[in-house]
Amino acid sequence: MSLGDNCWRDRSGVAHAALPFRVRLPDGTTRTDPTQWGEDAAVLEATGWTRSVVVESDLEVVDV
Repeated sequence: MSLGDNCWRDRSGVAHAALPFRVRLPDGTTRTDPTQWGEDAAVLEATGWTRSVVVESDLEVVDV
């Protein structure tokens, strides 16, 4: 990922290049095929995924 690239953010705010294949909804059901559920606003809201762009802090490496 590069600065300014489109990305997805999980509920914790972590940037991801792609959505996960499977997500679990609050009612216990699951959705697969992110090309479909990624366009469903209700599923995105229920699972906490949002569209975003990569920012500088996403690229910072933490030295341990």
